[in-house]
Amino acid sequence: MKKPKHRLRHRFERALFTYDRAAVIQAQMATHLTDLLSQTIAPPQKVLEIGVGTGLFTRKFLEQFSPETFVATDLVRKCKEFLKGLPLYFVVADGEEPSWIKGPFDLIVANATFQWFLDLRKAFEAYHQLLGPKGILAFSTFGPQTMKEVFWALGQENPPFLLGEKQINTLVARLFTPLKQETKLEKLYFIDPLGILRHIRATGALGHLPPRWSLKRLKAWQRRYLALKERSGLPLTYEMIFFVGQKI
Repeated sequence: MKKPKHRLRHRFERALFTYDRAAVIQAQMATHLTDLLSQTIAPPQKVLEIGVGTGLFTRKFLEQFSPETFVATDLVRKCKEFLKGLPLYFVVADGEEPSWIKGPFDLIVANATFQWFLDLRKAFEAYHQLLGPKGILAFSTFGPQTMKEVFWALGQENPPFLLGEKQINTLVARLFTPLKQETKLEKLYFIDPLGILRHIRATGALGHLPPRWSLKRLKAWQRRYLALKERSGLPLTYEMIFFVGQKI
């Protein structure tokens, strides 16, 4: 496993017991993605979920749909403890490299997961192969305005590793016909900069931030962040991208 994935797995494993309380935006994404699927597709019988986590999306999905087979994957083995009682098969695996599983699936879905992938084009091509005729790929992910304040206060541009809607469209264009596409912006507000870091840590989403900060860098970051204060407090932006597409 590549080093960034090892760090990612460690951070999410550490955040599992705080995730559901802190993952306000991810929960919104899970609800909206489920709603989009309910409005768009016929009930799928064989489903693969990438990055199941604590099951935020999974539970909402299974309230709406009753597939014959539901396979859920995650890098973190301990996720299984949060999925007890759900009608699914859990597999510890890197969803970016799904060569270990055989299709075809009616639906491959991921909520707030693809922003961590190293080669999204390669993953989309693999999912295309795993889907049956007219199979559906559905996902939510974070766009490049996500946490822009955090990176600005570090003296960096918006995170370049997050793809925007146009870039995602380019990746899926020859593989999937879009059925639903949406982009939404949401802001959370905090009292102080350290509260923002605690929030991000509680969701395990520190993966693209420096692993260690010197005291000098931390204090400089706090000073710059305070300059962004709005009437409601210190903002933290999330750009949410939703996509539902049918295999070409």
